[in-house]
Parts: sequence; C-alpha cells; structure tokens
Amino acid sequence: MLTSNEWISTPKNLKKEKLKRRENKPQKEACCFNRGKSGNRKEGVKKTVHLTSSIMSKSKKTSDRITKNIRWIARILSVPMIVYVLLMFIGYSVNWITTGVADPHAVENYPFVDNLPPIFLFLATIGLGAAWFKEKLGGMINIIFCSAVLMIFLIREPIPQDFRDFVPYIILVIIAFPGILFLTCSWRSQKRKIQH
Repeated sequence: MLTSNEWISTPKNLKKEKLKRRENKPQKEACCFNRGKSGNRKEGVKKTVHLTSSIMSKSKKTSDRITKNIRWIARILSVPMIVYVLLMFIGYSVNWITTGVADPHAVENYPFVDNLPPIFLFLATIGLGAAWFKEKLGGMINIIFCSAVLMIFLIREPIPQDFRDFVPYIILVIIAFPGILFLTCSWRSQKRKIQH
C-alpha cells in the first residue's frame, strides 16, 4: 500500500495537479502587476512601489548632477574674472600707496558718473566671489550691479553706432553670465529641497 507522501501519477491526479497550477499561476493584469515570491498581492505592491521609487531617485540624482555641473561651470567661469579684478585692485592699491594716486594717467575733471561702471563691476565681481559660498546672495549681488551698469550704459549712449561701442555690453554679459548660473543653481537646489 502507498503512503500519503508518495504520488501516483494517475489521470485523475494529473488533472488535480493542472488545476492547482492554474490556481497558483498569477494572472496577467493590464498594468503588469508584479506579485511577490509567495504570490501575495501586497508583497507585489511593495516591489512595484520600490521600482517606482528607484526610478524617481535616479531622476533626482540626474537632476542633482545637472545642478552640480551648472555650479562648476559657473565657478570655472568666475575664477578668471575674480583673479583679474584682484590683480587690478592690488595694482591700483600699490600705485596709490607708492605715488599717492591710484591712476596717475587718469583724466581730470570728468563726471562722477564715469566712475560708477568700474565700481559697480568691481562689486559685481565681489558678488561672484560670494556666490562660491552663498549662491543666491552672490548671484543677486552680481545681477543687481550688472543691471545698474547696463542702465548707466543705456542712459549715457542709448543706441551704440559702432562695434567698438558694443564691447562694454559684451563684457557686461560675460560678467553677468556666471551670476545667472549661480542663481539657477540656487533655484534648482531650493526646488529639490521643497520636493523632499
């Protein structure tokens, strides 16, 4: 006589086995629902959520990588400007200490408004230096002073006639560009913090 652990492969038993396989087989759903190893629906939901969250985390990592790239581009572009302004400042300071005049070749009796663009561009470059540590503050300082210089240029000579008259505008755009990138980094970082 056979024990209960032994299996007899009779046609009746084969039909029962087929029915059990059909019952245990997960049914395909329209949304391609994943079931767990035990066939439990809740376990499958967890896997689906896990897959979704991993896809979301990959997109967040990509977004974070883009922000880092923009930040480094802004920093690399700001370094030559900061170095140039520092060298100019040191040169004028040394000249002022040794001769008593910052620029001995400067023209006398010119309007004070002509002093504002270099002063504002110096402050805009200081804003680029500050943006290395506080992106939003430094970027705003840079953009505000570059906008002030732009207004002075437009008031002094509204429509440039010659290409040489466009050179100050081109320099202004070059100085303002890293500030815009720093503000973009700040905005993207803030947006990411809000999403968390």
